[in-house]
Amino acid sequence: MDPQALFQQALTLHSLGRFAEADTIYRRLLADTPANFQIQYRLSLSLFQQQRAAEALAMVSAALAFQPRQPDALMLKGALLASLGRHEEALIDFDQVLAQKPDFPGALFNRALVLLKLERRTEAVSAFDRVVALAPESVEAWLNRGAA
Repeated sequence: MDPQALFQQALTLHSLGRFAEADTIYRRLLADTPANFQIQYRLSLSLFQQQRAAEALAMVSAALAFQPRQPDALMLKGALLASLGRHEEALIDFDQVLAQKPDFPGALFNRALVLLKLERRTEAVSAFDRVVALAPESVEAWLNRGAA
């Protein structure tokens, strides 16, 4: 089967929550083209959704070797690091995303959560203020701002 068609099949399976099947195809494609950012990134997303954070982190880190400033991959890496309790490292990735996209609510929110975990409350409140300014409908941002 054509690699592009196979990749599309993996994306479809992934979107349907059929992670094991999608992962098999992603890995098959990577065996033929190991330096493919998009496949590595999609596999890391799938692993993250399966709560396999350590594996997902290794895969997204490999993807970032090819596109080190890619904001979505940096966001995922930051989220994975945070989920593993590596908050200082996660903060670096969220800051890199925000250097490229200063008004990215997801990066601002995740950064604020990490600041809260690090007990840097004043900074967390400021970060949540930026989130609620951009996304005032975000109940989570308001609640976490209150917690900060």
